[in-house]
Amino acid sequence: MKIRADFVTNSSSSSYCAIRIDAPMLAAAVEELFEMTGVEMPDPDDFESIMECSAPFMVEGSVVSEAPGSAMDSPFTGAPHSVAEAVAMIVRVASEACGEDGGLEDRIGDFSADVQSIEWDYSDSGWGGDDDTRFERGYYPPEDLSRILGAIAAEKGCAPKDVSPSDFSAYVEEKRCDTHESFRFDRLSGEESYSRSVTVE
Repeated sequence: MKIRADFVTNSSSSSYCAIRIDAPMLAAAVEELFEMTGVEMPDPDDFESIMECSAPFMVEGSVVSEAPGSAMDSPFTGAPHSVAEAVAMIVRVASEACGEDGGLEDRIGDFSADVQSIEWDYSDSGWGGDDDTRFERGYYPPEDLSRILGAIAAEKGCAPKDVSPSDFSAYVEEKRCDTHESFRFDRLSGEESYSRSVTVE
């Protein structure tokens, strides 16, 4: 399930974050923290509750996922690189939403050891000129940077290594930039992977 978590209508940029974490201990602790602090969580069986509730998460059994009806902008700006980082990100956001951490931060190690699976996708789209970091070559994974430099070189009639910083900036500024980050973990299969790609068109 992909949940669009942040969209700014007066901007040319948009992003979404889709999270699904199967973690019995974390799910129970997050639910307990929200109940203890009086922050209402959406009812997974009630569509209206899901769409109107401002809580950042919902819990269904042992699964924590980002609530699609969250009134707040998505607090996530990327995908984690590890199970512990994913758990720490969930704990941080839950603590911020509730105004306290209820001791969750001290239990990140235990929660991480109990995680069964994670599916985390983050995407961001916008014009290159919307964000100064997009002008930096280091922003792009090597494979994607090679493609961009190749496209600029073809336009300029030069070798990719000869593309100037100003030509690079001018090219990126006029293009749509789509960034996708993904983290997957499955305890049963042993899979754990992080990927990031950036396309400029």
